[in-house]
Amino acid sequence: MKLLNKALLVGVLTATIYNANALIINENVFQSYGGDLNNIAASLKYANNELRESSYNNPFFTVGKIYGCTATWLGDDSQWTYILTAAHCYSYTSEITAVISPRDFWSWNNQLLASGKGFFYVPPERINKPAGFGGASTDIGILKIPKVAMPTDKNGVIVQRPILNDSSNEINNVVEFVGYGTWGVGLDQSGSYSPATGPRRLWAASKISEIFEKDHGIGAKYQPNGSTDYWARSASGDSGSAWWQDQNGKKVIIATNCGSSSTKSVGARVSKYIGWIQSIYPDVRVLSKGN
Repeated sequence: MKLLNKALLVGVLTATIYNANALIINENVFQSYGGDLNNIAASLKYANNELRESSYNNPFFTVGKIYGCTATWLGDDSQWTYILTAAHCYSYTSEITAVISPRDFWSWNNQLLASGKGFFYVPPERINKPAGFGGASTDIGILKIPKVAMPTDKNGVIVQRPILNDSSNEINNVVEFVGYGTWGVGLDQSGSYSPATGPRRLWAASKISEIFEKDHGIGAKYQPNGSTDYWARSASGDSGSAWWQDQNGKKVIIATNCGSSSTKSVGARVSKYIGWIQSIYPDVRVLSKGN
């Protein structure tokens, strides 16, 4: 893909460019793709094309959407599909909440992968927050609903289950986001911004800049203008999206997106919830197992 073949935005970023997915991008990056700051609405339709195409690379074929949020296919068994998202993406009442109204999970190519009634899980820390915990550090959930199909790549090949990070080397390293949220440039965002054709899905990048809330929360700075490594952030609709990072030569999920401000994105740190995730879906892949 063109973006990955041109020294990855050399001259726009201060160091190295990184694969990532977030839906608000820095003014400098926007202009580097031909965007016009005097006409964002019209030019963003095309300036985001290469970043949008990057969201359709491996392992992002596991990224899809549920109502109002972005989510990631973790895997399935003979009956159920397990979907990673944010706790606030479903109305829960306890650690296990029955999903009474049927829910759908749609893939990157708009294929229905799972649908129906099931269960929504949140960690115990979400129900009774220990001292020092907050909304971001506990914003992780798993939706379990009946299996319909398995996700495939562009060639129709069934994709591998994503790998979850269970190490602690996220800080100061590149983070990748993939989501279906609101688009924008700099400090300007609007629900009316969209591509010329196709879904509003994007690829962008930042770096992990902080660990907080008893080491269960994680954050990535955003700088709306200038030449910087912190050139993208999440937005409304990206809730629940996985944050990706290269660890040990593999792309792994390090967080679930909670939300963002004009200066950063925040999420729940997946490495702190591996045991809880395995208690719900034992076959989940984790980095230390090498599977």
